[in-house]
Amino acid sequence: MHIPSWLPSIRALGWDLDGTLYPPSQTLTKLIQKRQYQAVSEKMRWSLQRTRSEYEKRYLNLGSNTKTISSFGIDGISFFTSAWDTIDLSVFIHRDERMVHMFDSLASRRHFLISNSNRLDQIQKKLLLIGLQAEIFEVIVPTEELGEVKPDPAPFLFALEKLRLPPEQTLFIGDRVSTDVMGASAVGMRTCRIGETTPSADICIPSVYDILLIFSDR
Repeated sequence: MHIPSWLPSIRALGWDLDGTLYPPSQTLTKLIQKRQYQAVSEKMRWSLQRTRSEYEKRYLNLGSNTKTISSFGIDGISFFTSAWDTIDLSVFIHRDERMVHMFDSLASRRHFLISNSNRLDQIQKKLLLIGLQAEIFEVIVPTEELGEVKPDPAPFLFALEKLRLPPEQTLFIGDRVSTDVMGASAVGMRTCRIGETTPSADICIPSVYDILLIFSDR
């Protein structure tokens, strides 16, 4: 794997949560999506077919489900935090020994986490289900409390302020281009995309566990 020349300057690793620290679930995605469409359909008094079509159009422009549902006059942050409260997360999120080992191997590094539309207690619950302690992360940015969501600059700038680091000394790791890569890049952070290769990210790796291939000897 090619190691970029700027990598030794990285002093903190930033992490997305949903879809990055635990794998995406089609069942969970469809469950949340169904609730999104129902909420918009009721708000706008549209058919579900029209709702899906209009929702998808707006999502392409906004790049965030939270922002998209907010565009229909529904508080997106409140919608998603309420949705997480009604779901038995233990059905979809399980202890991940490889993830636990990965963070054990990265224990000497500073970590921060930015998660869209999760309260702090919801983030902590998800981390515990994975097998991670919230204390691993020097800074956790629950956008529900901040009032702004990725890809807005505010969550990233908030983390940088708490870390007291310039953006070029941080690497943000996530699975979504529209929120994680574009948002972090906009404030000057280095970026790592999990999954498919995309030219907008500084680094692309097939799996989150491959981060150890980059930092194993550093």
